Amino acid sequence: MNINPYKAIAGSSLDYELSQAYNTVLEAIVRPYSGEVKAANFLKARIETSFRASVVTGQTRTDPPLYFARLDNDASTSTETTGETYPLAISRLGLVLAYRNVSS
Repeated sequence: MNINPYKAIAGSSLDYELSQAYNTVLEAIVRPYSGEVKAANFLKARIETSFRASVVTGQTRTDPPLYFARLDNDASTSTETTGETYPLAISRLGLVLAYRNVSS
């Protein structure tokens, strides 16, 4: 794992890292987590189950607006990422959490 999770680019490399981190690599194909809403929703559910906390998503008020994804386990330790698309924001959050889990 050597991708900067806060600047990760949508694509097959990111999707494969997420598949490894969330134990979906044994499936016949790597889901396009960073590019498709349906796959991103699957990853979001997987994150919520793994960390027993809600993932909150939405859009910023910046111009242009960005999407954000935040793991709300408590107010002082929530983790948030942003992305140009909803799937990318979820994917970046998943990668941040996966890296944090490996290093702890």
